[in-house]
Amino acid sequence: MADQKHDGPPATTETIASDDRLRDVVIVGAGLAGASAAFHLTQAGADVLVLEKDEPSSGASGIGYGMVNPMMARKARPVWEVRNALHVLDLMGPPLQTSKGLWRPAGSVDQATLFQKAAEEHPDVGRWHGPETTERALPWLPAPWGALEVIEGRSLHIPSVVTHWTRGIELQSNRAIASWDEHDGIVTARCQNGQLFRTRKLLLCMGTALTTHPETSDLNLHVIKGQVARFKKPSGLPTILPPVSGHGYLVDAGDGSCWVGSTFEHTWTEEGPTAAGTEELRSKAANLASGFEQAELLDMKVGFRVTVPGSRKPMLGPISKKGNVWVFSGLGAKGLLFSAYLGSQIPTLFNKPEAIPEAFRVVRRSANP
Repeated sequence: MADQKHDGPPATTETIASDDRLRDVVIVGAGLAGASAAFHLTQAGADVLVLEKDEPSSGASGIGYGMVNPMMARKARPVWEVRNALHVLDLMGPPLQTSKGLWRPAGSVDQATLFQKAAEEHPDVGRWHGPETTERALPWLPAPWGALEVIEGRSLHIPSVVTHWTRGIELQSNRAIASWDEHDGIVTARCQNGQLFRTRKLLLCMGTALTTHPETSDLNLHVIKGQVARFKKPSGLPTILPPVSGHGYLVDAGDGSCWVGSTFEHTWTEEGPTAAGTEELRSKAANLASGFEQAELLDMKVGFRVTVPGSRKPMLGPISKKGNVWVFSGLGAKGLLFSAYLGSQIPTLFNKPEAIPEAFRVVRRSANP
């Protein structure tokens, strides 16, 4: 297959020549959802083209590190299809930034009880450690009520994952989608520069752009602003810290700094980083590892994540009456696991949409979908 293709910016005064080749699937968006779908469809033998309006991982997937946390909920109940998702993720081979394993300090006595119960019920996924055991093993981890060791947890650098998953797949940058139409089983997608692409299936993995595009703005999707911060790692901590997840997360970047995330802002007045967000993240860091109260701030980033209100599960399925235009979005905070597993199901679901689990199906806010 051809190497990744990164063309220049879209034409402004002239139209770029259209591509007459009929592809099996054109995917719009090169974040986690689009990259995973491209990987699995290509593995299944499909002729795939990925179009990205900016550059790969330029949206929420470009914010930096992400957590693979199979026991993420407040009660540490395993994520949907967690074992299958972990298996698929391992087969896809994203580059590990650390060895497997992350820690979740309990936030209260009650949560410690919930964590311990979850570990007893799912010993292959989590292991409970009481306060004394945790302090001996991880003296830098504030865990007065103990901590859950999530055995298969890990952190991954998301832009590196996207690059890995799309390696060898044709990818054109600076190709923002404007419109599409279906005729005789073929979808013609038009980019903002006027360029046309023909495909049997059009898969929209456009992130926040779905909430503003005229054809998809009424999908039941919600945008959340997330701010992350990189701090200089305080002295006295281990050379490499394992990932920690609590009311936020902490990831060791391996260069003497740690990334801390994330804020969850449902409304905002500023698109960029804020001082209030920085202080919130500093507080989160101090609750996840000792010494961060006065740590030097090195960098800030902001990403905008799309979620499905109420379900906390992604949205996947056809959005056109003829069934050839699909959407895959709303990965939320479990994006690495959901993208890997659902992406692996797309080659089958394209031919059997009725098999899409009810909780993942497309929902529009309008009365007449």
